Amino acid sequence: MKIGIDLDGVVFDSEKEWRVYSELYDMIDLQQNSKIDNRKLRFQDRFQWPYEEIEGFLSKYHKQIILEANFMPGVKIWEKYIDIFMK
Repeated sequence: MKIGIDLDGVVFDSEKEWRVYSELYDMIDLQQNSKIDNRKLRFQDRFQWPYEEIEGFLSKYHKQIILEANFMPGVKIWEKYIDIFMK
């Protein structure tokens, strides 16, 4: 049996990290200010980046963001139940 899990915002509390690193990438790495709507949650919707810049951002910062992100409240409680569900 295969189970899919939505990690970002469900297991990892990484929304703040995505927001900060995407702004830094836009200003420092790309040396531009291409933000189009700061109210949007997804960085793909907040910036006017072509596909190549999105890929560049992900390849440079994805691993760092996941390493820095905290677990969402309640995730640790479910660790002991994982084995029960996976049987």
